[in-house]
Amino acid sequence: MSYFLYGSLFVGDNSEVGDALVWQIVKSANAFGLFVLLGPNMRQAPVLEVLRSQGALGEGCVPLLLTASPMCDTSEELLGDYQSAGEGPRGTRKALKRVGEWLRDALQLPSVRGVRLFTSDGFDDRFTELQVLPGEFADAVMAMIEEQEDVPSLCIRVLPATKETVEVIKDSRS
Repeated sequence: MSYFLYGSLFVGDNSEVGDALVWQIVKSANAFGLFVLLGPNMRQAPVLEVLRSQGALGEGCVPLLLTASPMCDTSEELLGDYQSAGEGPRGTRKALKRVGEWLRDALQLPSVRGVRLFTSDGFDDRFTELQVLPGEFADAVMAMIEEQEDVPSLCIRVLPATKETVEVIKDSRS
């Protein structure tokens, strides 16, 4: 099986998805050693099917797949280290921290209202839900990986770190 880290950026409406926004998203991902496939460049039908079924495809959504390089069509190099003889969990944690930093930058773009990411080992359609702030992303996902000793199927709602969202998340955890 291959690991996938994919999802959607939620924007106000499709008129806000212009070349300037897309270039900012790509440049930001590259600055953190990530490659992002956006919209029609994503060819994995099961991934698109999950996004569609989860309401993360269509008007106001920019679908994405995160990889470690332009030569990858999975997120294996970002998430697969956990089970490898390479850096193991330490490599996965470093990759997730880079993703969290990218999320922080992406959520600061004026058009981006939120992000929903999915992790899976292969193509799954049942997900454990998490709601986090960008700074919590790496630790929250790594905790789930360590608990299950593999990359679980997660649906992670990443909210911008505003006063209101911090309160919403705090209330949901009480």
